[in-house]
Amino acid sequence: MKTAGIVLAGGKSLRMGEDKALLRWQGRPLIERQLRLLQSLKLDEAFIAGTHPGYPHIPDTKPFSGPLSALAHMMRRFAIDTRVVVVPVDMPLLEAPHLQRLLNHPSPLVAYRSHPLPLAFTVLPETARLFASRIEQNQLSLKGLWDAVTNAAWIEEEGPFLVNTNTPTEWQELITQQEVPV
Repeated sequence: MKTAGIVLAGGKSLRMGEDKALLRWQGRPLIERQLRLLQSLKLDEAFIAGTHPGYPHIPDTKPFSGPLSALAHMMRRFAIDTRVVVVPVDMPLLEAPHLQRLLNHPSPLVAYRSHPLPLAFTVLPETARLFASRIEQNQLSLKGLWDAVTNAAWIEEEGPFLVNTNTPTEWQELITQQEVPV
């Protein structure tokens, strides 16, 4: 089975007030940190969803349409049965074992119970149809996706690794808690 990784980094970062992908974590931009995290899994390929020159990226066909739209577009790039792990750019506490659990899970769509990202899915015709159908119906929520899927699964694990940062206050709190040089 082929494997692939996607870093979701195509948003406007409105609540942050600056591009979250370029925020520095442990001395490097978050986008680079997340891409390297995926690469550490020894995937067949890894990309950034969105336009980010200097990084392997696939521009969104409909910029700023949300993660589900980006995933539906990206899914067309991969062969049937490819296992894809997806990480948001704004979760700097994710580590390889958290993502490996998702990749190794037998369900065709899996995430951690408390958060819709990160997630893993297998590229299947029914997955592509589901994503496309939800977009056509303007049901763009990743959390809502699980309500529509009968063969999806949750991993029952909580932890600080699922913290994402959407505002300057959340970012500052995370830096303070982790005592990480930026």
